[in-house]
Amino acid sequence: MTWLDTLLMASSNLWRSRVRTALTLVALAVGALTVMLTLALGAGAQAFIGGQLGGLVQVNVLDVYPSWSESSSGSEASTDDPPSTNPFDTTPREYKEPRTRVGITAEEEGDSISGEPFSQPPAITKRQMAAIEQISGVSGVSIQYSPQITYLQIDRGTKYEIQYVDVVFPGYQKAATAAGELPAPTDTDCATLGYQYLSALGLTEPTEALGRELTLGISTQVGGNRTRTLSICGVTATSFLGPSLILGYDLAEQISRLQDRTSQINALVVVLDERQPDPATVEFVQAAIRDQKLEAFYSQESIELVTGMITTAQSVLLGFGAIALIAATIGIVNTLLMAVYERTREIGLMKALGLGRGGIFRLFLTEAAAIGFWGGLGGVLLATGLATIANPLLASWLLPGYGDPELLVVRFGSALAVVVGAAALGSLAGTLPALKASKLHPIEALRYE
Repeated sequence: MTWLDTLLMASSNLWRSRVRTALTLVALAVGALTVMLTLALGAGAQAFIGGQLGGLVQVNVLDVYPSWSESSSGSEASTDDPPSTNPFDTTPREYKEPRTRVGITAEEEGDSISGEPFSQPPAITKRQMAAIEQISGVSGVSIQYSPQITYLQIDRGTKYEIQYVDVVFPGYQKAATAAGELPAPTDTDCATLGYQYLSALGLTEPTEALGRELTLGISTQVGGNRTRTLSICGVTATSFLGPSLILGYDLAEQISRLQDRTSQINALVVVLDERQPDPATVEFVQAAIRDQKLEAFYSQESIELVTGMITTAQSVLLGFGAIALIAATIGIVNTLLMAVYERTREIGLMKALGLGRGGIFRLFLTEAAAIGFWGGLGGVLLATGLATIANPLLASWLLPGYGDPELLVVRFGSALAVVVGAAALGSLAGTLPALKASKLHPIEALRYE
């Protein structure tokens, strides 16, 4: 019997017991569906997160901060980090003027919050900064300015809060924009606006914001509140981690000096020579910076951390899908064992007509592989259909304002692996029934009632 004859006979034999075969196929399809949806969700999440972070993270940059182990004891200092907010909530909030407490000084205000004055973070010295500039693989070192902008106002309309401000430092790699461009490090008369402010302004296209007047509210320790008027030269790409505003380096320095935030160096930006540095270079520079009693954080590690968490969660879910598939293979064993008992006389007849043990074994093994193949294919097709229907619904429900991201991405390689894996599991499950059928004695099989 040729392989083609074996395949045709196996396909025909599958439907001799339609209900039992159908139930086994459904169980396999459910397991394959679970595995396929898990792979699709992982691929979609990694693509979305990678796309969101990829346009923001500078891959040749290290952020350098003082080591807190070097600081004096006391209450933990307030940092320039943005307040913790829901990362998916990018809707701009209207700015409300703060209420002042009459008769209370700033020092008393701080004491009333913590019970004792805040300790100051340790400063980075000029000597440490100069030492970093001499490290092999470093092309430039800049002070990291963090200007505190209280609000932004466009065309003297509604004032909106600022979530956080990014700064284009020397050596900054060009990031993607929805319209216009980023300010140059030396620009002091323009800024790039966060994409999330378009809806608040009633604008439908990013290009409509270009050239508009942008007013920034600046709070100073001496002289009260001030404003700075700029023009909008660009709009950022959509991102739930995108900044509210991107300023040029010189403008950020001017505002920081105005706010008396340059009396000590609290952070540095270290730009590496290579635009795509290899891990060995990054580790070498980090070690050299740590020798200066400073901490160096590689921005690319944020992407690797998030993707690692996604991979871990995906592995757990894949485990449940694998359990479902393995449970379904037990159904294949049961289906084929029942087929062996039901077709014992038929097996004896085939052996009497000259079909050897190998042919019988191959026939039942092919039937098991076919069940696995069709069950796996059914699960993949179901997953593809569900992804097509669910993607627009998930995008509008979970990620409004981010276009139409695909959170369930069915890749051909993953689909092929699931189908082949299901067929392989079916073949493995069919080994025992196939062996049992091949070992039947033809005379005894013909006498079987």
